[in-house]
Amino acid sequence: MKGWSASSRRARKRLCGKIVSYWAQLFEHGMRDFVMPYDHIYKRQLLPLCRLLGRLTEVGTGEDLRHVIIGFLDVCRRRSRCRNRVLPR
Repeated sequence: MKGWSASSRRARKRLCGKIVSYWAQLFEHGMRDFVMPYDHIYKRQLLPLCRLLGRLTEVGTGEDLRHVIIGFLDVCRRRSRCRNRVLPR
């Protein structure tokens, strides 16, 4: 993750987008009818997501964190089977 700078808004925006995309992949794997191998989920989704979240805490701002949380909620709203029953708009 070299090259990520706290002063670069574009880099922080890309970082937020990557975090949300890993969350979306993790959500998709959880909604499948078959079980993915746990080591695959751990290595391919959870570890990179945790690394990116750690990086966001180092270089990100409160506004970046807000965008990530909103992105998480958008993924949940779009992909959940129960739609608005669980998550308010």
